[in-house]
Amino acid sequence: MLRTLARLAFVAVAFLSLAATSPAQAGRVVYVLAGQSNIEFLTTGSIPPTPTCGHTGALNPLVTYFQPGASPAGLTAVAFTPAPHVAVRTLGEALGAHHAGRPVEIVQIAQSGSALLASNYLGFVSTYPTLNLAWVDETNIFQPFAWANVLAPVLASRGLGAADELHIVWSQGESDFLAGMNTSEDQYSFWAQVVFAQLAFAAGKSSYVVHLVTPGALYSSVWPGPSLDRLRDAYFHMPSNVIVFGSFQPTIHTVAHHYDLEHSDAPHLSHCGYVELAGRIAAGIAAPASLARVSGATSVSGGTDISISTAGALATAAFGQASNKFFEVRVRGLTLSPSDFEVAAGAAGLTVRVPAGGVTATNFSVRHVAGSGYTLDWATMPTFVDAASGLPLEPFVLP
Repeated sequence: MLRTLARLAFVAVAFLSLAATSPAQAGRVVYVLAGQSNIEFLTTGSIPPTPTCGHTGALNPLVTYFQPGASPAGLTAVAFTPAPHVAVRTLGEALGAHHAGRPVEIVQIAQSGSALLASNYLGFVSTYPTLNLAWVDETNIFQPFAWANVLAPVLASRGLGAADELHIVWSQGESDFLAGMNTSEDQYSFWAQVVFAQLAFAAGKSSYVVHLVTPGALYSSVWPGPSLDRLRDAYFHMPSNVIVFGSFQPTIHTVAHHYDLEHSDAPHLSHCGYVELAGRIAAGIAAPASLARVSGATSVSGGTDISISTAGALATAAFGQASNKFFEVRVRGLTLSPSDFEVAAGAAGLTVRVPAGGVTATNFSVRHVAGSGYTLDWATMPTFVDAASGLPLEPFVLP
């Protein structure tokens, strides 16, 4: 019922007014960075006294960077002095090169600690005091205290016209899958797409592209592994389950991940980790063919070997168990111990070997990047990588 109301509210009230949008400077490309802290810290993360990574060269004059000002309706330029190593510069300069000759705007609106769902914020803020409001109220999408509405003036201030592009870079969910919360994959996917549409409406665009950054390691027991699997499943499946509200025309892609990057604490990356993530986001947008991702095709041979094809060749890696803690393999509904399977990689993709046998084409599942990584250090574990780009294998679940 709530979904129906949300759809009707958008179609009947909001989206019909897009035709009145005023034109603006032609050809701009606006990237809105939204979600919670692992996107916010691309701009505001702490920088060590003697940083060893980050963009320090001359700024592309066609790329401008903004974050919310003193009032939500205002924007201020991001100050790069005395902090020239801010990770967002790595992202912005790469996107500026990708959109050569066109003005590019990077607009940071992510909110640290924010939940997607108001029900999670209201129901658990006493348990988790660092929760920071929510992006959408499932009972009232026009709730003025939801972040999508609070920040709507920021999007409107960009004055996007017909020739301008809107892109939303989104990574969020850590505040909706904490212990005790029961957010489902379906709930998350639906309401995240409602938020994307709200942001696009505020920007005056009915056509927009969403770039998803899959959540990575969360080194604490407050994030149950099965809950994070549901969150990542929402990211995996959203691109093929796009919800169209009215005349809106969204495109959704997964473009980056950070499960293998160095952390500074349980949920957050180190400074160099954020710089690396910024580069990955840009690469995923500009050169998606460089990503090490599975194609979805699988086969089983001999009852022991599961072959999983990848879009490009992987660097050769012999069978072994060094990377097994990234994987979860189930056969006949039972989760195998990491000592009961091995994984190899090569030009054709991955092979998961279950020496005990019993695998058929319909009785297995393979998940790459399972759980939270709690008690492990994924940044120190070997990963499978694309043979050409060197980028680590993207998270996935099959079938």
